[in-house]
Amino acid sequence: MKILYVKKQERGAFWKRSLRELRDSFNWHNRVGFFSASLRTQADVKRITLKRIRKFTKQEINKFDAVIFNYECNFRSEGRPLESSERAIRELRSKLGDVPVILLLTSPDAEMVPGNEMMDMLNLVFRREHFKDLDMYKKLNAESKAKLRTTALSCPLIPANILNYNRIDPKKYGFKNVPESYTHDVFFLGQETSRSFMRTNMLEAISKTGIHFYGGLHTDVRNPEREVPEHLQFPRLSKRKFYETTRDSKINLALDGYGEFTYRHWECWALCSFILSSPSVNKVKLPFEIVDGKHLVTFDDKDDLIDKIKYYLEHDKEREEIARNGRQLFEEEYNFHKHGKYIVDEISKIL
Repeated sequence: MKILYVKKQERGAFWKRSLRELRDSFNWHNRVGFFSASLRTQADVKRITLKRIRKFTKQEINKFDAVIFNYECNFRSEGRPLESSERAIRELRSKLGDVPVILLLTSPDAEMVPGNEMMDMLNLVFRREHFKDLDMYKKLNAESKAKLRTTALSCPLIPANILNYNRIDPKKYGFKNVPESYTHDVFFLGQETSRSFMRTNMLEAISKTGIHFYGGLHTDVRNPEREVPEHLQFPRLSKRKFYETTRDSKINLALDGYGEFTYRHWECWALCSFILSSPSVNKVKLPFEIVDGKHLVTFDDKDDLIDKIKYYLEHDKEREEIARNGRQLFEEEYNFHKHGKYIVDEISKIL
């Protein structure tokens, strides 16, 4: 299968854009990393810019089985990414002809989907963690909902790149079993990325108990106006120290950030560490099934969070069994060849 992939358009100063483009052309570590590496294992993929495809003839595009547009392919000069990608696809509609058009939408906000008008131009949408209940997309008609497919963001521990994606084995990374001892009871460290200050509120609740908590918050670089209370502020850790602390903690919190399913989930599973997660993760569809109580545990509110922290601190065997199940899920599902087959199988259905 031959795929033409119109990649993300970087923003910012020229030198920053150039560095990001160079990095992302080699390393697959970000929101599109898992999808990109997986697709490459099963298809012949040509990555180009929007500027370049605009110069293609209809005959050149027809040499490909499908065209995939990153939803940020026209972001730099056109404003909102979804709206700007719609304009770009509409502009190219006559050149695209009968070649299937697919959108890769990696926004962490599960509510974001194309409207029906844009969906009419698309054959499929691979949406990072869309809602399980498609009726939550109230503005979409049945035909549009049927075009939604799922993918997931990448795991930061797995150094996939353009040279090793076919041979790298994610099972060799992280830890296969729980540690023999722990230093901390509960750990969380991250930016205040929640618009509802959910992270701040949960850590405030923990701070009022006698629970041994390590970590805290720092200001969201994208939203510096979200002030973090001084007593919850905590300095950033190096990546190595961050992962060591995750392993050294009995309970790791995975709190809502930009999205429902976060890098934290992948990291903890890879490190064979127990996850106590926000409940929203149960609302989104992934390329695999998460079982609450088996692969992680979710909490309903602040009181339930505190109750479950206390419970799992006292039930070591149950907590560590869940951590092992999470690691097993990681080994089975963070698989580029497996996810790549799912992607091309779904594309094959529309050819």
